[in-house]
Parts: sequence; C-alpha cells; structure tokens
Amino acid sequence: FRARYKSVDLLIVDDVQFLAGKERAQEEFFHIFNALFQAKKQIVITSDRPPKDIARLENRLLSRFGAGVIVDIAAPDFETRVAILNREIQRMGLEIPPEVVQLVAEHVDTNVRELKGALTQIVAMHTMQGREINLENVQQMLESLYRRHSEGRQTEAAEKRRK
Repeated sequence: FRARYKSVDLLIVDDVQFLAGKERAQEEFFHIFNALFQAKKQIVITSDRPPKDIARLENRLLSRFGAGVIVDIAAPDFETRVAILNREIQRMGLEIPPEVVQLVAEHVDTNVRELKGALTQIVAMHTMQGREINLENVQQMLESLYRRHSEGRQTEAAEKRRK
C-alpha cells in the first residue's frame, strides 16, 4: 500500500478532515506524506476547514499541513457565476436568454456544483417537460428547488438547537 503511493509524482487527497480520529490511517498518511515531501513531489490536500480547525488530527500532520500554502476557496461572486453558466451553456450548445442566466446566478450563490446542477435542472425541465426556458418557468423551478433545500437546512438547524 505505502509503496504504491510513495511512487507517485502528485498526490491529491480530498476531504482530509475524515482522517481525524483514525490513528492508523493518520500514521500511514504521515509516512506517505513525508516520503513524497522529501522526494520533492507535489501534494495537494483539500478540507472543508483550515488544518488548525480539524479536531483529533495529529500535531505532526497539522504542522506539515500548516507549512504549505493554505487557500480559502470562497463561493464565486455574481460575475463569476454568470461566466461559469455562460461557459457551460456554450459547451452544451444551448441558447438561454441572458436574463435567465442572471436569475440563476442570483439564486444559486453557494458553489459551482450547485450552479451546474441548477443548469442541469433547467435543461431537464425543457427537454423532459417541454417547458420553455424563460424567466417565469425558471423562477418557479428555482423557488421549488431552493425552498426544499432551505426547508431541509432549517429542519437540521432546529434539530441541532434542540440537542
């Protein structure tokens, strides 16, 4: 196992916070990390929080993570969301009115994955239901989609407050 990962030129580890509390996994990762670092290989690690905020992660890993470049990747701003949507629309060969693109960019402000998901929903609404891609139809779809999301988040928040 170790030999396989020690021989790569680039190691990408997503969601490293899931190593927290797993001593054996952290031990293995520590040795792999050191071997790659000493061999001057590239190591990219992602997490949903900064290394210092990951509880139950060994100090030796925290210090190694902290020695690298730490970047907080925020949600894209409005102009970037519009550009992302326009690029996807062009890639998919679609024609969507600019006012609809702006509406989607205003409503979906969390991350690129949800932005592309909203676009997929619009395409599905059009192809499967035969509905026109216009402000009214997309507004209804977005309200329906994100009302369910916000209701779910409100329920989760209420449950956490009760505990």
